Amino acid sequence: MASTLTVDKIKGGSSGVALTLPTTDGSAGQLLKTDGSAVLSWATDVDTGITSVAADTTPQLGGDLDCNGAQIQWSKGADVASATALPVLTDGNYFDVTGTTTVTSINTTGGAGTLIKLHFDAILILTHHATDLILPSGANITTAAGDEAEFIEYDTGDYRCTSYTKADGRALIAPTNNAITSTAQAFTEDQTFEAITETVTAKSAGFTPDLSNDGTVYNVTGAVAVTMPTAESGKSFTIIASAPVSSWTGTIKWASATVPTGTGICIYTFVSDGTNWYAFEAGNAFG
Repeated sequence: MASTLTVDKIKGGSSGVALTLPTTDGSAGQLLKTDGSAVLSWATDVDTGITSVAADTTPQLGGDLDCNGAQIQWSKGADVASATALPVLTDGNYFDVTGTTTVTSINTTGGAGTLIKLHFDAILILTHHATDLILPSGANITTAAGDEAEFIEYDTGDYRCTSYTKADGRALIAPTNNAITSTAQAFTEDQTFEAITETVTAKSAGFTPDLSNDGTVYNVTGAVAVTMPTAESGKSFTIIASAPVSSWTGTIKWASATVPTGTGICIYTFVSDGTNWYAFEAGNAFG
């Protein structure tokens, strides 16, 4: 036979505290709660902890974040209409910028250290500023549709562009188109170099090579006599003769100490160390 035990207090052991029980039944899910004076009552459980990451508005890490094979992704925010102070919101960190209004600054987003990326849908001007909007070129940038830029908020409301990619793939700052002057170089005895301006001079009678134009090529017709000029360090010249030179006047140190006796078209090359002329026959009997 069923029986009911009615008590208004319970006590654990002879030395325990007698707890006064509530006189009514609580609601579903409620817990017994003490008031600190040995009186129990029904109470609804209140979770004071964080139930999700989204609920924590100031999360902090105590160590390195392990992504556990997952990704940390950029979040696409609502499109932003271009304005003098670009009104970027905090609903993401990747935004499409619409319109053509010149931008001189960006409003604060998450504070210093916040990264944002902008995709420009049209042509507008980003105005460089030493603190408000620091651009990589140190000058204004005219955007094109499809250009993208990354910014870091390095101080509250102050941004530095850390990357800018043009839609057409060209560099933001075009390389300087410096003119390139190609000149031959003469190697002198003291291992210094001087520019050589080569000229071609025709000769049909005996002559003395002119050293004012270093590296001159003499195109000689017929068998002529050549008188050597005074040796000057680093000077050189070449003779292309339709026939072997008839005579050489002056001191010449020929290769193998032998004056060439070629036939047909002959090529002679000379170079000076300031004391002597050194020479060799580059070839003869050309067709």
